[in-house]
Amino acid sequence: MSEAVVSARHLARTYDEGASAVNVLQDINLELAAGDLVAVVGASGSGKSTLLNLLGGLDRPSEGEVTICGADLINMNEKQRCQFRNRHLGFIYQFHHLLPEFSALENVAMPLLIRGDRPAAALADASDLLSQVGLAERVSHKPGELSGGERQRVAIARALVTNPDLVLADEPTGNLDERTAGQVQALMLDLNRRLGTAFLVVTHDSAFAEQCQRVLSLHEGRLASVADI
Repeated sequence: MSEAVVSARHLARTYDEGASAVNVLQDINLELAAGDLVAVVGASGSGKSTLLNLLGGLDRPSEGEVTICGADLINMNEKQRCQFRNRHLGFIYQFHHLLPEFSALENVAMPLLIRGDRPAAALADASDLLSQVGLAERVSHKPGELSGGERQRVAIARALVTNPDLVLADEPTGNLDERTAGQVQALMLDLNRRLGTAFLVVTHDSAFAEQCQRVLSLHEGRLASVADI
């Protein structure tokens, strides 16, 4: 069996609301290997985004542990976590969060420039990724000059440009029309197969979830395989 890219053990997240505590996640156990494509479904407010934030080191669990490629993410300091995320993790959100003043090429190259890669090499890698997502002719366009689907393709290229071990995607097509969403989903499936990058995708789209290798459901703070429900 392949070494786990991400492993969560007995993960829990509780938030204090006044005198009471809200248990958003309870005893979450999850493991993905290289090349896995896993969907997480569940009602709004069920904790799906919280789960991604914990796995990505953007939030700290109340209990449990998270390891990425064998490294203990939780006990790193903030600087270490930022550097680790830059090298091992990619993030895709419902809204693309592109920098409006920069071109598609510059947006995709940004994670490489932040970690100190040479500008020429960073731009070359970004250009290659944009070609892979079908935007070779749009590299110089700024986000405001791109369609919604094109902007999300740029966001996907940005998530993949560092050659991450794991991509965490939070409703990556939730803000797109049905046709464009289908195109972006097909692109993600293709990139997963070709690059062998592990994807954990939160989605409300049941048709897309069915194309993933596994579907997990988050309900009342607990995670279970849909096949087991």
